[in-house]
Amino acid sequence: MSLYGCGLIGPLPNQGWCDLKNLEVLDVSGNALEGVLPHCFSNLTSLRELDISRNHFQIPFSFEPFANLSNLKFFWSNENKMFPNSLNKIDLSNNKLHGKLPRWIGNALFLERLALSNNGFEGSIPMEFYKLNRLEFLDLSQNHLFGSIPSCFNPPNIEHVHLYGNRLRGPLLLAFHNSSSLVTLDLRGNNLVGNIPKWIDPLSSLSVLLLKDNHFHGKVPIQLCKLHSLSIIDLSQNMFSGPIPSCLGNLSLPMQTKKILDSTLE
Repeated sequence: MSLYGCGLIGPLPNQGWCDLKNLEVLDVSGNALEGVLPHCFSNLTSLRELDISRNHFQIPFSFEPFANLSNLKFFWSNENKMFPNSLNKIDLSNNKLHGKLPRWIGNALFLERLALSNNGFEGSIPMEFYKLNRLEFLDLSQNHLFGSIPSCFNPPNIEHVHLYGNRLRGPLLLAFHNSSSLVTLDLRGNNLVGNIPKWIDPLSSLSVLLLKDNHFHGKVPIQLCKLHSLSIIDLSQNMFSGPIPSCLGNLSLPMQTKKILDSTLE
């Protein structure tokens, strides 16, 4: 069913077409629809494609209308594309979503990319997220998330982690220690504490390590010297002490990165 650009205004009705259980495609893009999606969307169990882009909808943070839509493959909203349940990508960055992160995302076992940055999400990262073993890209930055990063968070295929600009706290412990494909780890601007873990040296693919503006302390570990792919490291605005390991000079760090590193212990 296509209602693209039909001049529709106001909220979608809660009755009538929500009983169309055999509906597979619904396009209401390019109108002036507003409000939230009706909860009866969960009755559209045959729906494969849904396009609500270029309207004025408020996407509910709980995503309850999609709870039973196991056949839904494509969902377009505000020029973003999301693939719930059988999904492999979710990108709802730079919106005004708020509340707690929806736990049902943890059931998307084929998810490879999750980007929810620059919204108003709060609370801790749901434990269900730690089942996403196929995850390659995670960006929850610039929200209001708090709590610790559990040791069980070790997605084996993760390559890029962006958690900066939240209120995460506690030590890293064993988080990411089995994530050998990790290329980017950006934890800037949180309340993380403790030492840089000594188990970090097996992360041979790590190229970008950003720990600026936390409460890390202790010595800069010599294990960083074994990260031969490392090109950018920022440990500034923490509480490190002692000398910088001289072996870091053997890494191919750009001059600006070396200046940041030199200023870390000043």
